[in-house]
Amino acid sequence: MKSLIVDDDFTCSYIYQTQLSKYGKCDVFPNGMDAIEAYKTSLNKENPYNLMVIDIMMPDMNGYDVLKKIREVEAERHIYFPFCAKIILTTGLDDDENRKIKQLLDADNEAYIPKSSYPETLIDKLNEFGFVLDLV
Repeated sequence: MKSLIVDDDFTCSYIYQTQLSKYGKCDVFPNGMDAIEAYKTSLNKENPYNLMVIDIMMPDMNGYDVLKKIREVEAERHIYFPFCAKIILTTGLDDDENRKIKQLLDADNEAYIPKSSYPETLIDKLNEFGFVLDLV
């Protein structure tokens, strides 16, 4: 499993990276624009990220906008289910406004997880997405 974490909070990024690097390569980016470029590069090298964990609240663009841009990149390249990246949106502010985003997600490929429910919910969601979690 190749993962990409997008979070401007160093501590959160470190926690996710520590957990996900047990299952394969895991890169971290502090903002959405860098993450989108990294994803394009991974596609160009025919070694795409399988999973992205994206913080909703970031300074340059919010996580939902990053998700939409990733899906646009995939559509331009004719990458669809089941070959598209699985994306988990996270937030430390689990309020009504952020929970509304959950209603917009495609349950086969996307999820919303409050950071307060980590790590059990993350592992459960990876299993639901069909990842085989072999330790590296």
